[in-house]
Amino acid sequence: MTDRVDGTSAADESQTIALQDPAADAARDDELNRSIAAALDRSNSRYQPNDFRAELGAMDSADKSRLLDILNRGEVSVQEAATMVDQFQRYHGGDNRATASALREVYYPDGLDRFIEGAPPVDKSVLDLERSARRGDAAGKSDAALAQAVFKLSRQGENYTEESVAITGTINGESRSVGFDHIIAGLDGRMNAQAGGATDFGVRAGVPVLGGDPGAIRSVDAVTWLGDAAATVQIGAQQLSDPQRVGERMQSRSLLEQFLNPGSSVNAGKLQEQIGPAASAGWDKEAPFEDRLGDIIGLGLQPDPNGHNLGATIASAFDPQSEAFQQRYRNFADDVGLRYDAGTGAVSEADKQAFIDRHAANVDALGTALYGLAQPGAPFAFPEVLGATRDLARINLDRWVEEVEAGLSSEIRR
Repeated sequence: MTDRVDGTSAADESQTIALQDPAADAARDDELNRSIAAALDRSNSRYQPNDFRAELGAMDSADKSRLLDILNRGEVSVQEAATMVDQFQRYHGGDNRATASALREVYYPDGLDRFIEGAPPVDKSVLDLERSARRGDAAGKSDAALAQAVFKLSRQGENYTEESVAITGTINGESRSVGFDHIIAGLDGRMNAQAGGATDFGVRAGVPVLGGDPGAIRSVDAVTWLGDAAATVQIGAQQLSDPQRVGERMQSRSLLEQFLNPGSSVNAGKLQEQIGPAASAGWDKEAPFEDRLGDIIGLGLQPDPNGHNLGATIASAFDPQSEAFQQRYRNFADDVGLRYDAGTGAVSEADKQAFIDRHAANVDALGTALYGLAQPGAPFAFPEVLGATRDLARINLDRWVEEVEAGLSSEIRR
């Protein structure tokens, strides 16, 4: 019989098929399922094996073995993840816009809907592996199932627990988590932007009351860097409402203040001392390095919404030869309107303050709204904290500018 490119013949294939043992294959499959369940138990997974019933049911033994290896390693490279995006997109058949929305639903189900056009009525069955198969797109089902499982596992757990599978890339010669979920959010916010800012009633009604302008909040900013900055305000305000901080303010008041207002925690001097550490706590929790990197990359990528190359677009951001890699900070600064010296990357004090002034009110308003939702009674119990949220916003916007300025200088010197 005719030899094939790989050196085998049709006779070899026939012999292989004849030697297959269905009972042995089933036993091997059961063993893999048990091993995957045990690996999930050992990991930080928020999921149980039943949560992957559809994915495991669609995977062949080879992809189950790959999933087990990934769980045991606890990470995949961003290049592997980008390939999985490509496989996911080919199987489900969506364009870049639809694929970004589907993946964003994995990482942030409903959480960012108010800033994404058409998000509330997003068809949740977009992740239905059987639905895609019924459309006649059966090829690559196992690969798509593996991709979906990995994306689920790379989602951060409750209360900021680490993801079970980190998506990593080489950053300045070091392997680090790359904030893949933030990259996806940025792509979705870019390709599915709300016209005129958020249209959600709560945002449009509440933000102006708190001093912001929802019409000036771009979708791509709200779901990346600006939203993260607002979350740092929320955490900072919660820190200032913590019983220990409140007690410190009350105890350090003068005897006259304590006599005149025995239940008040208002102490402007002590509050000012607490604002800096509270802002730092918010920054560390809501804007760690990997999230900031994902925000910068996700905002800078601008694929064709109607194209079918989302995985390749993401991979380009980590190719040292690509413009997306070499100019990520310049792309970010240009997009958000942060002025800088093209020859050095330096941001003047005037340009820094102009940027902070432009965004502080909305960061403050969104952060204060999140604070009120997280601790409904706190804004009324501690009104002095509401007076500190603008300072929290400005401090961490200053940190954002410093981060981008350092990146600009590094890129331009390269």
